[in-house]
Amino acid sequence: MTQPSSPLSCDRTYFDIPQDITYYNCAYLSPMCHPVHEAGIAALNREARPWTIKPDDFYEDSEVVRGLFASLIGTESRNVALIPSVSYGINVAAQVIEPGQGRRILLLDEQFPSNVYPWREAVKRTGAHIVHVPRPQNGDWTRAILDHLDERVAVASMPHCHWTDGSLVDLELVSDRCRELGIPLVLDVTQSLGAMPLNLDRIRPAFLVAAGYKWLLGPYSTAYLYADPRYQDGPQLDPNWMTRKDSRNFAELVNYRDELEPGALRYDVGQRSKFILLPMAIAAFRQIMSWGVANIGQALGAYNRELREGARSLGFETLPDKYAAPHLMGLRHPEGIPVELVRAFQERQIVVSVRGNAIRVAPHLYNDAEDRRRFLETAASCLG
Repeated sequence: MTQPSSPLSCDRTYFDIPQDITYYNCAYLSPMCHPVHEAGIAALNREARPWTIKPDDFYEDSEVVRGLFASLIGTESRNVALIPSVSYGINVAAQVIEPGQGRRILLLDEQFPSNVYPWREAVKRTGAHIVHVPRPQNGDWTRAILDHLDERVAVASMPHCHWTDGSLVDLELVSDRCRELGIPLVLDVTQSLGAMPLNLDRIRPAFLVAAGYKWLLGPYSTAYLYADPRYQDGPQLDPNWMTRKDSRNFAELVNYRDELEPGALRYDVGQRSKFILLPMAIAAFRQIMSWGVANIGQALGAYNRELREGARSLGFETLPDKYAAPHLMGLRHPEGIPVELVRAFQERQIVVSVRGNAIRVAPHLYNDAEDRRRFLETAASCLG
């Protein structure tokens, strides 16, 4: 894909966002850029005429999407599965790894529930137990994780940055320690992939999962699973017909087969050929790649530095810059989050999320200096 020749800046023209809306909530649900919206409309019109959908169409968009995701993270298509949700992908990892009796499953404190419930089910099956790394007061998750990694840990499952406030995990340091101890590393990069570069070859996780509807700018109900080749012989959560060998031969589907397609495709969900959602996902991936993930992260980092400085001047507490993701931040206040501030944001159509004890601010390339001014002026008027 072609990369921009100059640094990226705000470009609201790609999105249908009115000027009186300040949308700082990409970590919740990304707006659709025009190419994604247009692809969805065209796909909807097509599915309204099913006689235009041929047997090969059940496969072609699936493989395009699989290839685009693989390219984004730097792997081969055969290592990628198409799944419906993060919890589905984490459950695949939990079923394949199967931590043993009395062993530890290492998670972060206040981790997103999709990363917790599958491991709770694993505890019931195996007799392992979950250990949550407490939130570090100084924001240094990496040191806290390293302090908890030892021979008692059977699997470590974590994000690249924490979903509540963007606090970073140095995955390279963590993965080095995991490899030393022989601990499989499972990653949920939903809140970073598309806005932060990821060195898959350097980190080498056992599994990696990402939802498609946040920083990947795609539609809801799309998600992706990377499985390292060492973990591509596990059980299927969904023993569907499309993952079988030679399933393209519709006339022979009555001749049931146990042999699966090679690679991570065994973990694909049934009905993966989502005729409306996959064209939208393709458009989203191509738009991200045309901008370049590193360029997106650089632009959002520059935007957020000014926003963070302005928030600090109003008394908000933020993470030290070295522990903060470039694209996502949590703003905390010594006196808690004032109810009147949340109400003022709502009244002035400034869209943010409250997660834990932080106001989560998650801009993207559609945000401009006027959005930042409105946000800071509104906060100042309430905090006095």
